[in-house]
Order: sequence, then structure tokens, then C-alpha cells
Amino acid sequence: MVQNDPSSPAQRSAIINRRGVVDVRADLFDAVHGHHLPDGEFATLVVLRFRFDSRRRGRRVMSAKISVLFADIDADAKFDPEVSAVEPEGVFVSDVFTLIGSKKEEGRSWGSPNVVWWTMDEDPTQKGGIASTFQTAILLKRQSMRQFTATVKLEVSVAATILDKFRIRVPGPHKPADDQVIFDPSLLPTNNLRVYEADKLSTLPLKELSVITLNSYFQGGEHGAPQSYSFRSFNLPIPQVREGSTNIQRLYDCARGLHPLVWYQFKRFETLSLFNLYNYQHELVMLQKKIDEAKGEAEHADVLELRKLLREYSKAVKSFKEISQLDRPPGKAGRDTVDFLGTKLGETYYFTAGDASSMIDLTPSTNGDPVRIFVQKRIATDSQSLRSNHSTSEQTPVRLPEYVQEWVPPKSLAERRPHAPRISPAVDKMTRLGVAIVGGAFLLAPMSALTFIREPKYQLVTVVLFVLVFAVTIALGILISEGFLNGSHQAPAKAKAEYLRLYARW
Repeated sequence: MVQNDPSSPAQRSAIINRRGVVDVRADLFDAVHGHHLPDGEFATLVVLRFRFDSRRRGRRVMSAKISVLFADIDADAKFDPEVSAVEPEGVFVSDVFTLIGSKKEEGRSWGSPNVVWWTMDEDPTQKGGIASTFQTAILLKRQSMRQFTATVKLEVSVAATILDKFRIRVPGPHKPADDQVIFDPSLLPTNNLRVYEADKLSTLPLKELSVITLNSYFQGGEHGAPQSYSFRSFNLPIPQVREGSTNIQRLYDCARGLHPLVWYQFKRFETLSLFNLYNYQHELVMLQKKIDEAKGEAEHADVLELRKLLREYSKAVKSFKEISQLDRPPGKAGRDTVDFLGTKLGETYYFTAGDASSMIDLTPSTNGDPVRIFVQKRIATDSQSLRSNHSTSEQTPVRLPEYVQEWVPPKSLAERRPHAPRISPAVDKMTRLGVAIVGGAFLLAPMSALTFIREPKYQLVTVVLFVLVFAVTIALGILISEGFLNGSHQAPAKAKAEYLRLYARW
């Protein structure tokens, strides 16, 4: 925990200082208070530097999330500083890691941006971690000379080792949060990195102050010396949204399953769906008003419009209800999905929209119970083993050239699709037979035990225990009938067809 100095609380240099398997530090390098232009609006330049030092290569930092919230010192929203510009901003992709930066509103749905945030994620194939040093520049607009605060939050994800799986973790005492950084516009410019023109801060090229440092094993440095790059010269191009086949090809790759992270994951568009329903509702109310004022003498065009709106409104309501009941991705999978799509397609609104991480998980799942699934897998395994034992020819796997391996045929992708296993009728019958045998055993066992137990209370306890164990086992592990619940067998379908035939004759 880093606290403000009681004797000089404003603009402390050390913001965050955490030590562990990875040392994490955030520092305030420069704070310059002045104006956007001479005699113009009040402005403040803030330069922050974040450092991630891993003690060992195996404990690299895989991802980092940074947010900086600016607010009036007395929590008066009308005096909150406005984030005018920030660098880096946008999506930056390299062979080492991906960086996303943006500004937005937090704690309110109105006004100008009051928070900046960045996320850095290592490349999943390179697994080389993220940048060791990350320097940012933020330009703020102010309404007055009042003091304001910055709340800096920093979260990192560290690669685990095999020993971590066997280490017993004992929860320690709760660590209080770091103090907010207090900014005082009456203080002189720090001028640590350069001498700034405080009266013309809007003309300052922020990209020159945005610096990223990569470890030597990223860029081939010698003797472990890190290398620093400005975002003006560093080769981290912002992906542009391209027209035509480029983005279509990327979306096609998502559909083919080349990116398992986004497979079967889709946005809910709750805000747009509700906006659509409210528009339909308003149009119907206005049409109802028009018809009521006509006192039953509505025009034919209004009646046709009414039919159309009611039909579309009914479909929209049903669709929204169905989508609302669909499963959501587990944990942070939804957020990871929109981050990935926004990065691939070069569109930051994928992850900056208000309901960006509200997703639908359409991954197929079976309706079978654990016992039926186990039996079916066991039968499939035994069948494959039997076929392999009777195989007379040995097949040598074909090694494709590297340039061919980049293209995965649709057939092989289809084989990898997460299809839900369907429970066969034979497995269902075997499962029910097994349940019958177990049920009979649970019935005969207490009857046999009662012949040796003379005390009535012990007889009652024995019967109750056997019944409870059997009931809990059936309730947790067995469905009533796989065919009855999901229609996977032919018997229920035949019964339904016969019923409809007799009903039609009647």
C-alpha cells in the first residue's frame, strides 16, 4: 500500500509498488498544469509509467489491465476533469503482444470521458509475456483550479508453474488499497522528461511521450539489455478496418473454428433489442391514439399498418425473451471474446460499447445425465479398441508441408466442432436396466439386514438410510428417460405420430 505524505500529499511520485513473484510498479513521471492554448481552457498533462519485472522467465506476466479514473476532490461531478486525449489509444498488434487503449465514462452514462484504460495480452503462441515498461501520456481539460484526484487500478495475470498446483495457499490479511493521487493545479510543472510549454499543452505531441520497453528476448537485444521504442516509431501498427474480402475472410475463419476463443460466442445486443421494442411500443401507442380518435372509422391503411406493427412487435418480444434465456459464457470468456474480435477486425467499439461483454454461449450441450454419458463413452471406447485390434493394415500419418498446414480443410474443422453427444437407444435401455438392478439391490439389502437387527429403531434407521442413498443417487445422476425428455428415441416419435393419425381420423 502506498499512502500520501501527510506533510505534502499532492502529486506523490510512487503510485503503486507491489513486490512478489512479479514486481509491479506505477509512477507519476510528470504533472504539468496550464492551458490548452494561451488564455484558453485549463489543462493538465499527466505522464505515467508502469513497470513489470518478473524474477524468472517462467513467471512472466501474461496480461495486465490498467485504469485511471479522474474525479473532483470533493466528488462534485460538474468539476470532474475531462479526458481530452490519451496515448496510446486504439488497438496495437505485434508478434509479441496486443495492446488496447481507450477513454470512456465510468460511474455515469452522461458527460465527457473521465477514465482511461489499457489492456495488454501476450501472444498465445509466442508466450513471451508483455512489455516490461509502459509509459503513457494523458491530457485533461479542467473547469477550474480546484484540486482533483486520480484512482489508479492495476491487475496482472502471471503464468503459473507446475509447483503452484501443489502449493497450499493460506489467505493472508486484507491489504488496503493505495491512496488516490491528489493533483494540485497551483503547483509548478515537474518537467522531469522535458521542459513543457504549459500554456500550449494541446500542441504537445503525446505520442512522443508514449514509450514501451521490450525485454531483450523479444527484440534480440544483447546481454539482457532492454530496448525502448516510442509509439511513433515502434512497429505496432493499428489494424485498419478494411473493406471487401479481408474482414469477411477473418469472420469466415471464426466460423470455421480457427479461433476457438470466439467459437459459438455471440453478442446479445440487449440495448439495441430494448431500443427496438421501445420504438415498436411508441409507434403502436401513436397508432392506437389515431384509431381511438377516429372512433372506429379508421382508414384501411391504418388497419394494415396495425397488423404489420403487431406482428413485428410480437416477433421482437418473443425473440428478446428467447435470447434473454440463453446461456452466458462462463467467467470472463465474454470479455475475452469481444477483445479478440475487436483486435482482429480493428474495431474498438466491440469492447467499448456499454453492453460489450454481454454475450451468448451457443456451444452445443447434451441433455444426457452423467451415467448415460459415461456408458456411451465406455461403449465407444471399447468399440474403437476392438476395431483397432482387428485392423490388419498400418496407416502412416501424412505430414503436410508447412504452407499447406496453415489451411485447415472444412472437413477436419467439422470433426472438431463441439457437437453435443446424442444418447443412443441401446445406452438408454442399458442405463435403465442398471438402475433397475441397483434399485432391486437397495430393496433387498435392507430386507436382508433386518433379519439380523432386532431393535425397531435400528431397523427404521437402516431402511431410511438405504432409501435416502438410493433417492439421492437417482436424483443427481439419472434422468427419467432420455428419450422422453429430448425426443432422441424413435418410440416417443412413433407414439406421437400414431396419436396424430388417430386424432385426424376422429
